[in-house]
Amino acid sequence: ITFDRPVRISRISLDAGPVLSNAAGNLVVTWSLDGRSWRLASPGFHAGVFIRSLIDDPRRAVQNILFQGEEARFIKIEQTGVDPIWPWAVAELRVFRPAGNS
Repeated sequence: ITFDRPVRISRISLDAGPVLSNAAGNLVVTWSLDGRSWRLASPGFHAGVFIRSLIDDPRRAVQNILFQGEEARFIKIEQTGVDPIWPWAVAELRVFRPAGNS
């Protein structure tokens, strides 16, 4: 993901859509201000948050990657797990700013 300018981020939401098995098994999310120096999103993907999203809406597989309000211009999302049967798919990707940020 590339933004025109740096933006403050609170989380990224990856929605696999109605096919729950399309959710990523393992994700590594990094961010950068300059495109050269990359930092790991902290605290990153949480399985507990994912399970909670399935409880809230069992028809959608939404994975949230949490940020600490970092400012980023570039974000990389990498699926590091492999499943020979079920592919990884993202039906919708959303980027959220911290509350009160415009």
